[in-house]
Amino acid sequence: MGKSKNNLNSFIFDSEEYLKDDLKSYELNNNLLHSKFIENAKNYPEWVALINEEKVMSYGELYTLSYTLAKNIIAKKNTRIVGVFLEKGWEQVVAVLGILQTGSAYLPIDINMPLSKIINIIEIANIDLIITKSEYEDIFKEAEGIKIMNIDNKYDSSNEEIIIDSPLPNDIAYVIFTSGTTGNPKGVMIKHNSAINTIQDINEKFKVSKDDRLFALSSLSFDLSVYDIFGILSAGATMVIPNHLKTRDPSHWFQLLSSEKITIWNSVPALMDIFLDYLEEKNIKSLDFLRLSLISGDWIPLKLPDRIKSLNSNSQIVSLGGLLRLQFGLCILKLIELMKIGKAYLTVKH
Repeated sequence: MGKSKNNLNSFIFDSEEYLKDDLKSYELNNNLLHSKFIENAKNYPEWVALINEEKVMSYGELYTLSYTLAKNIIAKKNTRIVGVFLEKGWEQVVAVLGILQTGSAYLPIDINMPLSKIINIIEIANIDLIITKSEYEDIFKEAEGIKIMNIDNKYDSSNEEIIIDSPLPNDIAYVIFTSGTTGNPKGVMIKHNSAINTIQDINEKFKVSKDDRLFALSSLSFDLSVYDIFGILSAGATMVIPNHLKTRDPSHWFQLLSSEKITIWNSVPALMDIFLDYLEEKNIKSLDFLRLSLISGDWIPLKLPDRIKSLNSNSQIVSLGGLLRLQFGLCILKLIELMKIGKAYLTVKH
């Protein structure tokens, strides 16, 4: 094969050369997706885990809430896959952490999805328990055999330890369905080891630490949210969650980024493009606290890296791509200047 070309439209690279010089084979780690979060919560309970308009929540508080939920999920029994039907917010994070601690897998369901598709997903995935809020309970009256757990309720919060069959690294951690815009929704099941392997490599490569704050913009039903939650909580860092009614409002994004000094952005290119348009319209020329932009999920406009770089010349801009839209970050490419491809950082074994 020929040498690498700088023209993105005809980008071809010498695979043998890359394998020899640049690619790192990364062995699977036997940890679970939520293991490092629990370790951080027990060792550093005072660290800040998440921030939104409602509250600032420590690692210790987040663990207590999720562990309490886990005990009550176990009481429902037979919950291999648990649905999560909640708007964006801290409750989603509590729900997915609680579900994983029971050995079950979580399946996010978009609250804006038509009822017919919601019922279809429930039937396809054979869900028998859904975590939601009281305001959404009536939606599931037509779904037979479904148990509802209202996350607003006060559950047993005793210190009694729960005994569960701990999941194995090869077990399913989460299931994400496509939107089904061209037909029936289709689900993809992701195992603990493939997800945590990617997360750990990203955190290592880009030195993500407790000093970082990530803007958690992506929907729970989109795969980028997996890093927003588990990548950040594994590193001891902080998630900053936007108001669920303002997830497409760039003025709200800027308010949070500037007030919370966000260091990591993780989104599809279109959302970053919207944000940059807003900054340029308002003549905002600097975001010196934003050190890392992770961009994936779609093609990246050629001018986008330079526009980001103009806000902070020292920032890193990274393209995360993969074989599936639902398994995030299977390959990592660092973007240099006008979309000249630098080098591939790793290849992940699955």
